[in-house]
Amino acid sequence: MLKISFFRIKQIASNKLAKSFATLGIIQSANLLIPLMLTPYLIKTTGISNYGKIVFSQSVMLTLNILVEYGFNLSATRSISINRTDPQKINEIYSATYGAKLLLICGAFIIFCMFLPVSIFGENYKILFLSFSILLGQLLTPIWAFQGLEKISTYAVINIIFKTLYIAAVFTFLTKPGQYVYANLFLGISGILTGICSIVYLYIKTGIKFTPVAPNKVFETLKEGFHYFISAFSLSIYSYSNSAVLAFFTNYESVGLYSIVEKIMQASKQILIVYSQVVHPAACRIADKSYTEYKRFLFRAFIPFFTVFTIFCFGLFLWAPLVSRYFNASDVAKAAFLTRILVFALIITCANIPAYLSLLALHLPKSYSLVFVISSGVSIVLNIMLTYIFGLTGTVINILITEFLITLGLHLTLQLKHKKYALFNL
Repeated sequence: MLKISFFRIKQIASNKLAKSFATLGIIQSANLLIPLMLTPYLIKTTGISNYGKIVFSQSVMLTLNILVEYGFNLSATRSISINRTDPQKINEIYSATYGAKLLLICGAFIIFCMFLPVSIFGENYKILFLSFSILLGQLLTPIWAFQGLEKISTYAVINIIFKTLYIAAVFTFLTKPGQYVYANLFLGISGILTGICSIVYLYIKTGIKFTPVAPNKVFETLKEGFHYFISAFSLSIYSYSNSAVLAFFTNYESVGLYSIVEKIMQASKQILIVYSQVVHPAACRIADKSYTEYKRFLFRAFIPFFTVFTIFCFGLFLWAPLVSRYFNASDVAKAAFLTRILVFALIITCANIPAYLSLLALHLPKSYSLVFVISSGVSIVLNIMLTYIFGLTGTVINILITEFLITLGLHLTLQLKHKKYALFNL
């Protein structure tokens, strides 16, 4: 009976997973390709200095977005996935999540205003204020609801339509250097329109709507997402500190070379992110019913993916010089060498997915966040030491060590701290 039940789950889930993986892959590919398409045009039209201001403003907003998102892409997705057959409960989760995000964006705006007296922010106040529209778009877009309902393909269509309009707006209206301040505004408007259309679609097609919720429900939502937020914040510190430490101990040429290598790694990591986002809702739903079936589902879904991703990494290792040349690296041989080190970091990162998804599906955010906080703290100390001694190579070695610590920490936490949920029988 168990075999028959699992076979049905596998058959249904695998089809949905394949479809969702392809769809979410298209979304992430579009998000990666758009900057590649627009960067040469923006540099040519606005100048390298103004383009730097565009990127700086985007970075500020992406940093503030960590607070606005608050881990809802994990916590809210899980809640909606588990309660997908209860419309009233979904409306409550939906409304409470938006209420929490509204409070958070107000907090983000206050933090933003506090930094305006700092010279680099004050000098760029116009583009920064216009760039705040990016956060409004993130506030409105309920991708977590689409993920929880496993209707990500619809969101993909909406997202691509308005991203295409964003590209058209840039090519049409940004024709002079002084117009660079509107680049992020167009991106923000596309996000706002995506969010509005998504809300309307969910209301018309699924009946999800805003309903009055008590303030305590909003604060419960914030409490539930707190550890996910801490994890995301810790990872951001780990990621952003690499460039800062490198700039302090070396030179801007090394920072530029690192940014190329980092782009290659982040682009490759999108495959892992897409896979995790796709499997997460199904993992939560199955784990909520039977952990035995969940383990079988997880390994049958993960092992083929790990095999394919390892083959991809092997190809990246071989073609590292070609990839580095595409990004116009100033030192192709050095960039290729560093990329090849990071290939091993990618494989190690992929290996943490079973433990990572299990801690999420079992709703053990404290254990999950503790690993990331400790690993990020160790990473900052190691980064300073290794970069001081080995320069750029030290920074990349730090990434390899940190990813190993995260993977080891997640697996040991599940295996030793939560023994009844251990993935391996040792």
